[in-house]
Amino acid sequence: MKITEAEQLVGQTFKRGPSIRTITRIEGLQEYPSHPEVLLGDVYWKRPGGSERKNPQWMPDFLRWLSKATEVQPDVQEAVK
Repeated sequence: MKITEAEQLVGQTFKRGPSIRTITRIEGLQEYPSHPEVLLGDVYWKRPGGSERKNPQWMPDFLRWLSKATEVQPDVQEAVK
C-alpha cells in the first residue's frame, strides 16, 4: 500500500467478524526507509456510535487487521452509525 492509498482510507468503514471500525484519521505516514512497501504511522478509528480511539493503532498492526476485513458499503454505514 502506498501513502496516497492509505490516506484514502479515512472515512471508510470496515468489518472483520463482529468488529466494525471507521477510520477517522491517519497521522505521520511515511515509508519505512529500507522497505518502501512498509508504511509507518498512526491510525485513529472509532466503532459505530462510539468516539474516536484515544490511543492510535500503529499502521502495520492496523493493516494486518485490515487484510482480513471487508469494506462496509455506504448504505450499510448509515445503518450502523
